[in-house]
Amino acid sequence: MAKNVRQSGTRPYARNIHSTPAQTEQNTINFNYLSTTEDTAGQLTVSETIIQQGMEPPPHTHTREDEAFYVLEGSITFYVDNQPIPASAGSFVWLPRNLQHSFVIHSQTARVLVLIMPAGLERYFTLMGQLLQQEHVQPGYLPPAAAQKWQELSQQFGITLNFAAMHEDQ
Repeated sequence: MAKNVRQSGTRPYARNIHSTPAQTEQNTINFNYLSTTEDTAGQLTVSETIIQQGMEPPPHTHTREDEAFYVLEGSITFYVDNQPIPASAGSFVWLPRNLQHSFVIHSQTARVLVLIMPAGLERYFTLMGQLLQQEHVQPGYLPPAAAQKWQELSQQFGITLNFAAMHEDQ
């Protein structure tokens, strides 16, 4: 039997990516949220995300969320358990939880629609952005102290970063 939308706490709405108020922006990563935890009663986060080459995350594993990526612009290779998945504009990539994955951006930037189920990583992305700025992380360089702090933050959200595997996949 289908769940009643009113009972789950969600409500219909529309949001235009060009006027979205929910946004986290750093110098190298920009999250424009189309749906957040509050919008969907914790079911789905959707963001148009622009990532600069060199700011890709290390191989990591989510224990709580599934992720999907729809590439709008740019060229990316995703790595799932060491297997490459090339993706360019128009490609859709599904990444279920508990699988180590990473990606490499081949263009200067990539613009991607990111779907996260269930919702809740908006806070993580905000804190991660603040950490990367405080630690003066630049594209292609992550100081060891910043890596340790990032790992500790990630673990609070059920994410394990695997810095040792950063260059094994690629």
